Amino acid sequence: MDTAKGTAPHHPALIRQPTIRRSHPMKGVLAWLIGIPIPIIIILYLLDVF
Repeated sequence: MDTAKGTAPHHPALIRQPTIRRSHPMKGVLAWLIGIPIPIIIILYLLDVF
């Protein structure tokens, strides 16, 4: 093995990478314009759908 004594082998699959979340700020407005009620949009935001 090529690892130094006392160190763990490098496993790329085990490294936590930050999640990239693309923001679409107009999704809620678009949903409202097509007729989805505001309370439903708020619930969808809280459930991380938007």
